[in-house]
Amino acid sequence: MTAIQVPASFSIRPFYEQSARIHLPKGDAPLSAWLESVPFAIDVAAALHEPHVRIYEAPYSEFNEVFNWWEDTWKGPIQTAFSNDEKDVAGPMMIQGTANFLSLLFWIGRQPVQALTSWQEDMLQCPITPMNLKERMPFIVSRPRHYASFIQLNQMYIELRKSLAVYRLKHS
Repeated sequence: MTAIQVPASFSIRPFYEQSARIHLPKGDAPLSAWLESVPFAIDVAAALHEPHVRIYEAPYSEFNEVFNWWEDTWKGPIQTAFSNDEKDVAGPMMIQGTANFLSLLFWIGRQPVQALTSWQEDMLQCPITPMNLKERMPFIVSRPRHYASFIQLNQMYIELRKSLAVYRLKHS
């Protein structure tokens, strides 16, 4: 697999350094492979017109797989790392979980993340957002190695799942 350069529009810390190179999963890889690979893998692939899972075009029920990934696969190891005071282990996992949360906000609106250059403004245009997202998300992004960020991110996954359920009922 060839390494590709992350577009400048996605080279925003803590997600990527300038001129970062990444490996994307194969286009037909399961969603879980995309969620666990690199931050914004699906969105970067979409921006580069590379084959990818088009979760943002899937029925809303498919988003449960993203919520289940967080709940069943990703949250526990982060919790364990923080419990063992392994911030260097928790930090990269938090960055991945945060990237997937931001992506999910956009996917619910039926589009991939277009760029990260103005993510703080762009996320507020999403059709469903957790309470106080404008304050909470910058806190999490700027402090991925802090336990308080984990608590906030976990809470926002829970809130978004509930809000999506209500949204689906109103729009079905």
